[in-house]
Amino acid sequence: MKNIFLILITITLLQACGDPSVNLEEVKYEPKITVEAYLYPEDSVSDIKIMRNFQLGEKIDIEKLYLTPDKNSTMVSINGIPLEFDSEKSTYFNRSIIIDYAEEYTLEISASIDNLSLSASSTTITPEIGFKLKDQDLGIIKYGIEKPTIEYFPSPGTDFYAFSVIADSASIESFIFDNSFNPDMDIEDVEEGYNNFLFQGRYFSNVNSYYNGTYKYIVDDFDSWFYGPYTVIAYAGDKNFKEYLFTAKNVKEMDGNFHEPKVLFEGDAIGVFASAIRDTIHFNIVK
Repeated sequence: MKNIFLILITITLLQACGDPSVNLEEVKYEPKITVEAYLYPEDSVSDIKIMRNFQLGEKIDIEKLYLTPDKNSTMVSINGIPLEFDSEKSTYFNRSIIIDYAEEYTLEISASIDNLSLSASSTTITPEIGFKLKDQDLGIIKYGIEKPTIEYFPSPGTDFYAFSVIADSASIESFIFDNSFNPDMDIEDVEEGYNNFLFQGRYFSNVNSYYNGTYKYIVDDFDSWFYGPYTVIAYAGDKNFKEYLFTAKNVKEMDGNFHEPKVLFEGDAIGVFASAIRDTIHFNIVK
């Protein structure tokens, strides 16, 4: 009887998982302010993107995408200090605000969308001083013989670190066709998956940030598909940075169930407001 009971439980769990679907016709459209905003210690406030969402199936109108003071009565501030609007870049900035380490910053936004008055706010706490890369340039790296090894010092209290690997002169001609993962690719294969090869990166979570030494990130062949110069931008991210990266695209669990991304705003906004310390390193991959 006990075994039968366990089998029934197992069957029920499997049926509960399944492959769920989302009925998009039942989703009600709600206008939202959409935000892409990052703060970096020792830098001024810049490149704050304030946009809007659109109804599913509606053609995105670039003229309406960015929320502006003139068209949408948009007001943006950080810690109560107003930001200015750059009409050429369609972003908000304030060069007089210099971001500090281990400080709390609150972003507040109000705007009019579809004749509705919307508002939202979010808070980030910048990481403590400490994170930096040991080197700024690794020089020439021979492909297949050695791998770029990046060493970094952590920031106390910051357990999340991300690395964006950028091939500065990537092209079909500079692609590593004799790579160690799939040496049988032809030009058509590379063209089809070009963006997947071009945009690479790694992140490390739950790092012991109080370690008195350096950690290593070895740039594997899977992260470097082209010969030539590379720039790696490294980030020590705050809680918002981590939660956004983990949940923004990962909305389906292993069991098939869906969940919403982490909401980082109070009020009528979606997107990200986060902070991070960033540093940069270079190297050059040759045959």
